[in-house]
Amino acid sequence: GRTRAPAEPGAFERRRAARDAAEAAPAVTLAQAEGRGGPRQTASGPGSITLVGPGDETAPGEIDVRRAPHGSYGGIFGNPFEMRGEEEREAVVSAYRELLRARTTAQRIAQDFRVRLSGRYPVRTTHEKRLTALGRLALRVRRGEHIRIRCACAPRACHGDVIAEWVRKRS
Repeated sequence: GRTRAPAEPGAFERRRAARDAAEAAPAVTLAQAEGRGGPRQTASGPGSITLVGPGDETAPGEIDVRRAPHGSYGGIFGNPFEMRGEEEREAVVSAYRELLRARTTAQRIAQDFRVRLSGRYPVRTTHEKRLTALGRLALRVRRGEHIRIRCACAPRACHGDVIAEWVRKRS
């Protein structure tokens, strides 16, 4: 008989494993998430960033990437591109990834990826503000913090994956 090599885990399995590994980690307060409480360090070792979804238990201090600190839509980590159906998921996630590269405007990215800009997210979030906030998350992870971010899309592909990927590359 011929034996098959074990299949490589998919995004869902990788995300679930990362979430399980981070569950025992201390949570982050909202003030810390916004950079107001200063970074909190763990005893030692590298930090982490984990994306969780609606099926996962909530933890104090986790960051909802869709919402502002006061609970309304339009937080600094929000995706300004609107998904009108599952067939647009990949395009919306790719558009957000391109937004972080900022080679052009959100309006142009929406045109290029054939997605719609959402009316929920304010245009006032500049590229510089977004990168500064992401840079703060990366710094906190470099200093040993374990951060949980939450999005209603997870474990399906979403812009939270892009945020976690960006932070990990810079931590």
